[in-house]
Amino acid sequence: MSDNFFTHWNYRVITDGVNHWVGEVFYDEAGDVAGYTDVDSNLLAIGDRDDDVEELKGTITAVSGALDRPVLEVPHREDRKPTFWMPITGGTEE
Repeated sequence: MSDNFFTHWNYRVITDGVNHWVGEVFYDEAGDVAGYTDVDSNLLAIGDRDDDVEELKGTITAVSGALDRPVLEVPHREDRKPTFWMPITGGTEE
């Protein structure tokens, strides 16, 4: 593997068997899932910059592609603390 932990990413629907969300899924050089954004990440938030509405439109367009990809199944964790990034082992091909 190169110095980068992941080589590309996309949006996918993710489920832990209890929750479903659209998150960013990151892949290694082999195309295996290296990690994903947790259910608590706020993907569609906007800030205070002038271009935020246009950026949000672009994000929504990109996110809509997640509905055409396979759902990524991950373990449900009752005791989890809110986090943005969840590493995964034994990846799943995109």
